[in-house]
Amino acid sequence: MAVIVRTERILEDGSTATERVYRGFGPPTAKVIQHAERLDKHLSEELPRIAARLKARGLLKGRRGNRERWYELGKYLQEIVEDPKYVLPEDRRQDQHIWIAIAQNAPKELHPGMEVLGAKNIPTKRNHFRLCYQLGRLPKDIVQQHTWREWVEILESPAIIDDERIVAWIIKKMGSNKRIELRPLARGIRQQLKGIYTAALSDEELTELLDEVLHEVTSFD
Repeated sequence: MAVIVRTERILEDGSTATERVYRGFGPPTAKVIQHAERLDKHLSEELPRIAARLKARGLLKGRRGNRERWYELGKYLQEIVEDPKYVLPEDRRQDQHIWIAIAQNAPKELHPGMEVLGAKNIPTKRNHFRLCYQLGRLPKDIVQQHTWREWVEILESPAIIDDERIVAWIIKKMGSNKRIELRPLARGIRQQLKGIYTAALSDEELTELLDEVLHEVTSFD
């Protein structure tokens, strides 16, 4: 399937024009275009509704409480991204496309610090809305143990987030030890797994490597 993203094109007179582009695996068919148009319309309608819900809950006031704000945004984004009527599994696999489309349709209140310019085309892994979505999938009591910036250390790391077993391991360890610091843990995991294709590791092999990291980062407590 395809997702509609918008790009800016410079015209001969120096002005700019916005073009709608269908991003997908191949040339879009009539059926693919129809689905992409339907998704685009849904995003343009639903994202302002999400902003209104967050505002009604007092979560868009000032810059305080970002963790809760972005966590709840992530929960709402699940309703969009995981609805097969609009976003098919293959659309989710085209990670950068769906998240750019969401960023481009989101009102400024949903962007971090309302800094919209330059933030609409950030690719996968660092896209703000993808990070919120990933955060919203985690247990709320675990999320509340750390700040938004600390969670970003985890959520921006392909070496961590691309293997669900690693995330599950982190959540399990944090549930039993609230003193774990996310930033050193994230750095340690990235260093430990550098150059390793974790999908080829058994559960036992991966757990052993992760336990070594945890021992290193907590041995000075």
